Amino acid sequence: MKYCSHCGKEIMDEAVMCPHCGCAVESTPKVNDEPNKGLNIISFLLPIVGAIMYFIYHEKEPKKAAAIGKWSLYGLGFTVICYVLLTACGTAALYSLY
Repeated sequence: MKYCSHCGKEIMDEAVMCPHCGCAVESTPKVNDEPNKGLNIISFLLPIVGAIMYFIYHEKEPKKAAAIGKWSLYGLGFTVICYVLLTACGTAALYSLY
């Protein structure tokens, strides 16, 4: 048994409306708070999008948000390492021409 949030009277667990006051009973939807592989891949490939998704999910789905944030940081680190390596290789190739 649960209680109506409006009138405080006891109602059935399955009730959608309170039989006493007629108000709708608030139901809490079940949230799937599991990391999502697709969102993790998007976060890795596009770290900015991952950061935005982290802030969207961080209050309601903390496990999913943590995974998205982690993969977004991995993607950012990978991008920085690739940029440094490509810049170093380009600079070395440029100086080898002279």
